[in-house]
Amino acid sequence: MARPIKNLVKIQQPKFVTCKHCRFWDEDIPLNRKNHFEDKELGYCRRKSPILVSDTDTPTLLCFSNWPVTEPDDWCGEGQE
Repeated sequence: MARPIKNLVKIQQPKFVTCKHCRFWDEDIPLNRKNHFEDKELGYCRRKSPILVSDTDTPTLLCFSNWPVTEPDDWCGEGQE
């Protein structure tokens, strides 16, 4: 008969910080950008530098930089309260 294990080590789950609670999240997106995303609650992730984005909907290649747009319940694993 197997003996019960008495001293199990509890593994602590990492605490994920969602974008809404992250100190790097900026929810002040200009209104014209919010309309593009169907009026969802959105924000910019300012954890790292802006990324280069290309607009393929225009006849000429148009590039600009922007911070990633995220939803409040998103998370990346690098969030900080």
